[in-house]
Amino acid sequence: MSRIGKRAVTVPSGVTANVEGQTVKVKGPKGALS
Repeated sequence: MSRIGKRAVTVPSGVTANVEGQTVKVKGPKGALS
């Protein structure tokens, strides 16, 4: 894996990120992604 893939991702306040198996779900004030 590249070095950029090992960097931590900062999550702003008001945004939640959940990892479920191989799926990442992100939910915030502007919407949601999965």
